[in-house]
Amino acid sequence: MLEDAAEVLERLILQHGTHSFQYFRDHTPLQLSDRAFVALVNYYPNRFEIVRIIARDPHGDRVIPGRPGVRLRREQESALPVSAR
Repeated sequence: MLEDAAEVLERLILQHGTHSFQYFRDHTPLQLSDRAFVALVNYYPNRFEIVRIIARDPHGDRVIPGRPGVRLRREQESALPVSAR
């Protein structure tokens, strides 16, 4: 189950880029809770890392601390074939 979710998340990050957990829930079939995203990232620390996505309020002011998100680790991204990036 975790490996399947990790493969789906990796593919989605390659297609959509680094995004917030909420973005993945709203725009992809991956429907994990924030806790499940964190657990997945913690289970595969060499593959993924948690990031903060800058968020803005309706007035355009930055919301601190931003939204939790996920990206591929740089080492993982650079190990992919060019055609997969």
